[in-house]
Amino acid sequence: MFGTHGGSPHDPAWFRNLMANPRVTIEVGTETVSAVARLAQGEERERIWAKEVALVPKFGVLKSPLTDPAPLTREFHESGEAVYREIGQHPGYIAQAEPADNSQGTLFDWDWGEWGEFTVPAWYEKGRTVETTALIATLSLWTDLQSAFDSVYTGLHRAALNRRYDWFERTGHPGYVFWWVTDDTIPTWQDGVTRLEHLHDHGYAPYAFTFRHSFDPAGTQRGEFAVDPSISP
Repeated sequence: MFGTHGGSPHDPAWFRNLMANPRVTIEVGTETVSAVARLAQGEERERIWAKEVALVPKFGVLKSPLTDPAPLTREFHESGEAVYREIGQHPGYIAQAEPADNSQGTLFDWDWGEWGEFTVPAWYEKGRTVETTALIATLSLWTDLQSAFDSVYTGLHRAALNRRYDWFERTGHPGYVFWWVTDDTIPTWQDGVTRLEHLHDHGYAPYAFTFRHSFDPAGTQRGEFAVDPSISP
């Protein structure tokens, strides 16, 4: 378990609670297991952190602005809330970029803290105001590629992928990108955009890759994930 607190320099409250009382109960599938938590240190800590991966970001250009009152847009909002809630509970999920509670306006106006100022790929040409923004973007951290893959191609997210072109335009550009990060790195929106554009301009590499063409933390190309092209994001 990673105590990233969304990239904050402070430990999350649950981490401090575990340090005070490390006896825990863990749900593994349908089983409940008693365990004792401990803090990884030294080589073990470095080995575990080397497995952390950033899925940065998913950029989707919507057919209609987010404020469009049409039934299809409302349906997207309603289904999206459930999808992200399920993904946030998926094994391997660590954190995602979230704005400060008092943020107002659009994605471009919100205070994203250490995740950096919000930005978009060069190919996004729609509006940036409350009335015209037609974009969905996420920036998230995962422990490993398999967990991220499973979250995308199972459950509610897979069902949403089957309908993606009801809501999103076919831009001809990549919609997501991966790269590996270490514990001294807080990925930013600009990092994600730079790598997404690199993937589009130069193809896959350890610097920026996808499920189909992925790499391990050492930069060695690994086997291809079995992605169904009919529902690829």
